[in-house]
Amino acid sequence: MTLTKAKYWFSRFLLVFGAYWLLFEPVALCFEKLQGLGWWGFISINILSLVTTPLIFWPKKAFSVSLPDSSTRIAISISDILEQKGSIVIGTSDTFDTELGEIISPNSLQGQFLTRVYQSDRETLDRDISDALENVEATSDQTKTYGKTDRYPIGTVACVQRNSSRFFLLAFNKMLADKKRVQTDIRNLWMCLYQCWNVIREKGHHNDIHIPVLATKFGRSGLSFNLIIQLIITSFVIALREEGIAPSLTVHLNKDDAKEVDFIALWGWLDCLAGKK
Repeated sequence: MTLTKAKYWFSRFLLVFGAYWLLFEPVALCFEKLQGLGWWGFISINILSLVTTPLIFWPKKAFSVSLPDSSTRIAISISDILEQKGSIVIGTSDTFDTELGEIISPNSLQGQFLTRVYQSDRETLDRDISDALENVEATSDQTKTYGKTDRYPIGTVACVQRNSSRFFLLAFNKMLADKKRVQTDIRNLWMCLYQCWNVIREKGHHNDIHIPVLATKFGRSGLSFNLIIQLIITSFVIALREEGIAPSLTVHLNKDDAKEVDFIALWGWLDCLAGKK
């Protein structure tokens, strides 16, 4: 158990123990038998507190806070991002490849985006991406022998409309020329997020923002989920101080990824961000 977790549980235990003790004292005044319990009473309250503390304070895996001096809410949720409405961020590579299989894993969010949102119509998705990037200069990479060969600057965002939502495809990593996988330079992620918030501010119609935990697993950044979530939220808060973006930001996790998250530490960090501690 980490020091943060130990502090969390110890402080909650003291709260519960104190509540039981305050309740026990006036009750004991009314019942003489309770006054003679002595150490047995003390031990019993301790045991009762140990049992009930996790029931009361077990950290929720979906929570939100309001930022101080703002109506904007920050949320973390275990949910399906593709079922949301509003401005939805999808991570992609600098070549905006869409071919499923060895290039794009069907299990990745990008793969699910093609199959579920575009009903596997890759031609339409490629056309929408091309239209969105018509004013962005690309460089041709002839050493890349598979997929698309046009490379766009890291941080490029392609905004595509689908149904009632707008999807912001953020190129935050590089597709390797000789291997069918991406390479993420974590030093660029902050800049990419900053670019993304700017584009959403311009084209998102002030709708709620939904974003996955970028640069993990398929993104190959090597950073923990907690660090990436904190980076995403911090970059959003800083961009928000410059100018309004959206009424809320929700970071979405799937059930498998939730196992990688320290929710106690994240909960405490969010409370500090909201000025609650």
